[in-house]
Amino acid sequence: MVYVTPLIRSPLQEGWQQHQRFYWWCYVVLVVGCVFGCAGESEPNMATGHWLHDAVAVDGARCLDGSAPLYYYRNATSRANSTKWIMHIQGGAWCNSVDNCYDRSNSRLGSSNATYGYLPRVDLRFIEGCNNSRWCGNMMVNDASLNPIAHDWNAVFLVYCDGGSFTGNNESATWYKGQELYFRGSRNFKAIFKDLIDNQGMGQASTVILGGDSAGGLATYVHADYVRSILPKTTQFVAVPDSGFFMDLGPSNSYHQMMKWVFDYMNSTAGLDESCVMSTIGHGNGSACIFAQHTTPFISTPVFALQSQYDSYQTGAILKSEDPAKVNPFGAQIVQTLNDTLLSLPYTSAFVDSCHHHCGYWSGCLGVDIHGDTTEGAFSAFWNTIYPESPLFGNRSSEQLGRSKWWFQEEVYPCDKCCGDGPCGLPPPP
Repeated sequence: MVYVTPLIRSPLQEGWQQHQRFYWWCYVVLVVGCVFGCAGESEPNMATGHWLHDAVAVDGARCLDGSAPLYYYRNATSRANSTKWIMHIQGGAWCNSVDNCYDRSNSRLGSSNATYGYLPRVDLRFIEGCNNSRWCGNMMVNDASLNPIAHDWNAVFLVYCDGGSFTGNNESATWYKGQELYFRGSRNFKAIFKDLIDNQGMGQASTVILGGDSAGGLATYVHADYVRSILPKTTQFVAVPDSGFFMDLGPSNSYHQMMKWVFDYMNSTAGLDESCVMSTIGHGNGSACIFAQHTTPFISTPVFALQSQYDSYQTGAILKSEDPAKVNPFGAQIVQTLNDTLLSLPYTSAFVDSCHHHCGYWSGCLGVDIHGDTTEGAFSAFWNTIYPESPLFGNRSSEQLGRSKWWFQEEVYPCDKCCGDGPCGLPPPP
């Protein structure tokens, strides 16, 4: 005879099973919470690399050495800000001859290969060109105490590997010292944004801040209108070029000659602002449009520029002097040109300090502030003026502050107090 135990639960058993279900759901909530929260503590700024091999095959997009275009992407860590994007275009000067570009192709600025540190997962705090106090170093950090504006947004880091501020479109490859060199930065740039829109959800972006430093700052000026044109019309967009307003002192100047070589050899027309290229100043082929001061008057999107009046790269590489008798007039020329071009447009502003530096100090970590505002505070006030319905950080606007156009420190070079002496940026990589 077989005895079957009746499936009857005592009140005590029933209560225990209810508690089990309760604890199970608590566990699920804890795990899910850690996926979105705890991971942020242990890996506060980890981003995943995306090598665009399909763009190599389909569009011919390539780094100088022929490797695939690359960007790093970190997903937003909050549902509320899942449609907001912060982007940084890596800087790193330019190459100015085939031999120089060959040398660059065998470095992190001409290749996307793992040999140069481009791994499948990287911490954006410590990637070269994004670390310490530089603009990217703070606006890309997933830490609310350092980055109250965009710490939980989608973050994108565009790897700069073409040597021409993402402007080149040369169909031909150059064979040199047993290696093929490619000059296709414009294709790389467009391939990256196509992938972001098609595969990462950027086509639904509600907010985009596009920034870059040095050569990436120049690229921000050059490409701002293109990026805005491929986003939804409802997207709130501001370009934030950091130290990208390089002065063109004319044909006899070495910087002019270098950028003219970039334009000619890399076939940069397709990678420059179209309205500038078609203008009289562009002379039909856009040669002048590769210079910031000539392309900025044609920008139609909001721009907040970060710029030193006495940019240390420019005093060294363009002016070639640190003599105050030469630097002060040069600084005045930068300010006047910026005022006559970019700042003559609507929806533009700038934070122009008098510290002798190049790139960065977004957080004011060196004590750089103007009229009591750090760069972060000034930018927020500017944003709130452009988009009052969606304030970024606080509720002040530049108009309310009485500075409807720009922040200018206006000190004489050299100005040690303009740079401050506070602790700066993030700790060094482990």
